[in-house]
Amino acid sequence: MKSRPTDTRSDSVPGVPVDVGIRDGLERFRFVAWGEIEGTTPSLNDILGVHFAELRRKKRDWRLRVLLAFDRYEVPRAEPGEVRGLRIVSRRRQLVDRDNLVGGVKFLVDGMKHAGFIFDDSPAVLRLSVTQEQVRTRREERTVVGLYFGTEARE
Repeated sequence: MKSRPTDTRSDSVPGVPVDVGIRDGLERFRFVAWGEIEGTTPSLNDILGVHFAELRRKKRDWRLRVLLAFDRYEVPRAEPGEVRGLRIVSRRRQLVDRDNLVGGVKFLVDGMKHAGFIFDDSPAVLRLSVTQEQVRTRREERTVVGLYFGTEARE
């Protein structure tokens, strides 16, 4: 049975990246759901120069990963113009620079859009926070995604 999205702050849910020590603009948003995805998002360097057929496969793979990660929630589809927030924490053994980190979450964000959890990935309707944490082992590597509903007025 799927659970309804929660109205509680995500700091009450163990393992959810709530206070990552930065002010990312999501403090004004209401936490809805979170999901863990095995493995890390590719870096931008991993994406550049890859054959288009491989990119298509990776995109499909991340769409499925997003659906599986949020399958336990009944998250309402985003309405046109609805502002939502994503907080993505990449837990990886080897940290990457900021450009590679942010560029590498493209497939994940596209998967959230395809699933209807966000309306669009434009800055007008999506508040995106991407951070990384270093872990010791490959078994600890994962991508944690928090989904937030906006309380801001539509633009």
